[in-house]
Amino acid sequence: MFRAVLCRSYATAAVARAAVKPTAAVPDVETFLKKIGRNMEQYKEHFETWDDFASVSSTKLKDLGVETRDRRYLLQWFDRFSRGVELEEIKRGTKKWGGERNRRAQRAAHFGRLRAESS
Repeated sequence: MFRAVLCRSYATAAVARAAVKPTAAVPDVETFLKKIGRNMEQYKEHFETWDDFASVSSTKLKDLGVETRDRRYLLQWFDRFSRGVELEEIKRGTKKWGGERNRRAQRAAHFGRLRAESS
């Protein structure tokens, strides 16, 4: 007859992470935040110990007032660190010609200015 199928959204599911221990190169939270760059050291007061940092979730970071872009960057680097990737800063990208939606208009305006200056 009718069989109910239960499913759980991955967005709301609790993420079970393996216990990640600090290394000799990254002995504490402050060092971790400095190595990943993007001014993440500003969030060091939110974490008293490494265990607090290692068990943090996106929801908790949001409650602490961490911006979305910084939250995602921080959690992505923590995941990479747990997989053994060497920490380094990844600079924020910049849009060329105003981004994909504005590219044609920006290029037309730019080259129009160049033509007007050369005449």
